[in-house]
Amino acid sequence: MTQATYRPRFEVTARLENPSSEEPHNLLGLSPSTVSFSCSEPPGIGTEVELVIHLPALRSSVRAHGRVLWRNRSEPSDIGVSLLEVADSGHELLRRYREQALQAPSL
Repeated sequence: MTQATYRPRFEVTARLENPSSEEPHNLLGLSPSTVSFSCSEPPGIGTEVELVIHLPALRSSVRAHGRVLWRNRSEPSDIGVSLLEVADSGHELLRRYREQALQAPSL
């Protein structure tokens, strides 16, 4: 019998709205191999986590498995996660999202 491993699960929303908006932005950073986001109770460094990254601008979501690289427990709390596995066409969706974010007009 195998023992099931518990992994915290986070749902993160990446938005391309106007940066002067009062609406909260959960996603803080996104690269091909890492994601950082606000998190009220960040798990410990090295913890494996499951992620669902919602990309409303692309009307898609990406499922991923990662490991916590760093955490900041001071307010505002946030964590950085190394993406170990990205499901299906997730890499392509994340690439397209980063491309759109870089082309978004800045104020």
